[in-house]
Amino acid sequence: MNSPERACHLAKQAFDEAISELDTLSEESYKDSTLIMQLLRDNLTLWTSDIAEDGADEASKDGSVKANAGDDAE
Repeated sequence: MNSPERACHLAKQAFDEAISELDTLSEESYKDSTLIMQLLRDNLTLWTSDIAEDGADEASKDGSVKANAGDDAE
């Protein structure tokens, strides 16, 4: 799977579905599940910020390439 956006979507979907099931769990399972969900949420936050940074880097590269192309025309 080489699609970070899809991976983030799946992680968010899993998190949302897990929230809806929390009230059906025993106390021990609840504790384990909330720990796993916190890790998933932390990773999701990290991944989405990485995607945003990668998008900004790409936009910056595109802008500098276009700016340099304009310099050649002079």
